[in-house]
Amino acid sequence: MQCCVQCGSNKVENRDLGLCASHNRERIKAERPVQVKERKPIAQISTSRAIVLKARQAAYKEVKKTQDSCACCGTRYDLTPSHVLTQKKFPLLAANPRNVVVLCSEHHHEWEHDKASFCLHFTEVWNLKMEIMEELAPEYFQQFKQKHSQLFTS
Repeated sequence: MQCCVQCGSNKVENRDLGLCASHNRERIKAERPVQVKERKPIAQISTSRAIVLKARQAAYKEVKKTQDSCACCGTRYDLTPSHVLTQKKFPLLAANPRNVVVLCSEHHHEWEHDKASFCLHFTEVWNLKMEIMEELAPEYFQQFKQKHSQLFTS
């Protein structure tokens, strides 16, 4: 009967080298080449993009001073700034504090994906968003009103 050359155990796994299971695993691990993952460089952002992001952050800070909870349910957790006029269509208004209403992520999702439900459950916040939209972009508000005419039947 063969014993492990390292520890003397009688349960030898690798008979050629005379190693038990644990010492054989150590040997295999030590023989593996070390793989160093190449890190990608951090993407640089342009100066103009940095200015835009800084302005947006300043606007969010200003909004959080007055709105520290979800406008719909009042929770103080998982809050997100909800733009009345989208950042994509209105990049110049993205940093305007008047264009931002604080919502929790659940209600922000509802605003983004189910306007009918949002209007039905949170009429006060809906009306606030519509007032802001009409004030900041009257032409767009008219288009929005036409697109979602079923929500404006009052």
